[in-house]
Amino acid sequence: SYAGDNIITAVAMYEGLWMSCAFQSTGQIQCKVYDSILQLNSALQATRALMIVSIIVTLAGLGVACMGMKCTNCGGDDKTRKSRIAMTGGIVILVGALASVVACSWYAHDIIQAFYNPFTP
Repeated sequence: SYAGDNIITAVAMYEGLWMSCAFQSTGQIQCKVYDSILQLNSALQATRALMIVSIIVTLAGLGVACMGMKCTNCGGDDKTRKSRIAMTGGIVILVGALASVVACSWYAHDIIQAFYNPFTP
């Protein structure tokens, strides 16, 4: 909007696990990756680590589950062994998904606490 000779723009700030962004009403978005891991609070560091662990564990579970498929030769022709390998892969995938849910819930809890905190600028 215009206030005399000045143009006034609104700015919305967004912060995520990996970067912080500023969105201006003119349509510009400026994002900045966090400079250092050490400047982040401990909850954000733990959430980032938990998300990385979740990705790695889920990929490992997908690999194990693929070895347990009927169309692969891993584990021989024993159907019991292949079913146990596939079940192990599924359990590993569930552990990875649980880690992801915990990380997202933890970060959402921090956002909600900051929203209701009257001393947050």
